[in-house]
Amino acid sequence: MRVDFDNIQTAALNQFSRQSERYGSGHILQNIDDVAEALRSIPLQSGAKALDVATGAGHTGLFLASLGHDVTLADIAQPMLDKAARTAAERGLPVKTALHSAEQLPYPGETFDLVTCRVAAHHFSSPERFIAETAKVLKLGGHLLLIDGTVADDQPEAQAWLHAVEKLRDPSHHRFLTPRNGRRFAKSRDWQFARQTCFLSNSRT
Repeated sequence: MRVDFDNIQTAALNQFSRQSERYGSGHILQNIDDVAEALRSIPLQSGAKALDVATGAGHTGLFLASLGHDVTLADIAQPMLDKAARTAAERGLPVKTALHSAEQLPYPGETFDLVTCRVAAHHFSSPERFIAETAKVLKLGGHLLLIDGTVADDQPEAQAWLHAVEKLRDPSHHRFLTPRNGRRFAKSRDWQFARQTCFLSNSRT
């Protein structure tokens, strides 16, 4: 099936296809203490259905699978999914993989108990669309765990500087959300997100 990506998505696809082998053992995202801490506030039954969006090498999703959850690892870059699948097989963890963007989640409504997205949303061409798609696929009472870098509200110079630095480091960087924008996107889902979202932010980049 042909998939058309916009320029921002294509930049992320190219970047992470090239970098996939660097996201394995020893990478900073292998430390999932932040995810473990967040999950203490999210009530999940064993075997909950979880979707890890922009999974990369799968660190977050594989942790969820190790807890006994039914996990789908999703990414825009097939080499990342291949690497995550190999690691899952080595650890004996049953996971599914799916190739798609964060802005279009090809699942029926109310499929998942948990959607996670960790240190990736700053690559998305439309965080707003990602939030809307997440609202669609979450079950009533489900949770979104979103961990990413951020910039302070009302600091345009700091925001411009940080984005410039990030672009030099990683050309697929798009933008960090401010806390205000994050709240606005969540509020735009109205009552659904009032009951569905665990909306977290982490300044680590």
